[in-house]
Amino acid sequence: MMSARLSLLAACASAGLAACAGSAAPGPRPEPGGANPPAAANATYAYYDVTGTTVAELRTAMRQLGPPEGFGRTRWDLSWTARWQPVAGGCRVTSAVVTLRSEVRLPRWEPGPDADAALVAQWRTFMENLRVHEHGHLEIAVAAVHEAERTLWRLEAPSCRIMQGAANQAAERVLATFRARDRAYDTRTRHGFTQGAAWPLPS
Repeated sequence: MMSARLSLLAACASAGLAACAGSAAPGPRPEPGGANPPAAANATYAYYDVTGTTVAELRTAMRQLGPPEGFGRTRWDLSWTARWQPVAGGCRVTSAVVTLRSEVRLPRWEPGPDADAALVAQWRTFMENLRVHEHGHLEIAVAAVHEAERTLWRLEAPSCRIMQGAANQAAERVLATFRARDRAYDTRTRHGFTQGAAWPLPS
């Protein structure tokens, strides 16, 4: 019986940036994303602090301090462990576990006591929309985990000697598919713009 482990870095996906681009599936469909991240994403959050008292000042601060590609960014990676053993006519996977780690980076603004109420409300809406967009990337990451696990569990090879390579190739194919899905999501939403993840807010 043999075991193996592989760590794979998934493409970053950011609001407001062409870090990920691709072709969308034909036809309208609901976008992923929601107010709450999927629990299976194991997401951690990192923040960059911005200051300002106007829309323009906050935008400048985010451009200076935020991710190069936009206001927010989601990164995730997969690792897997698998075991296999000889069977009649070849080799078959007997166990497979895929683990997801993810991080969402967002801006953080602490308005002062004299902050304009309309600006505070606009920021709150912007942040809600930005989280929705980034959580959509997390949903895609969770789907990648499920598909990678299904793929590894179904994997067979002519011999266990070549199973390592076969498993690597199978995982890479799944990962490539979901990288493309991430890019297509950003293309469809214009990196979150259609979800309201833009500053200033779309009129």
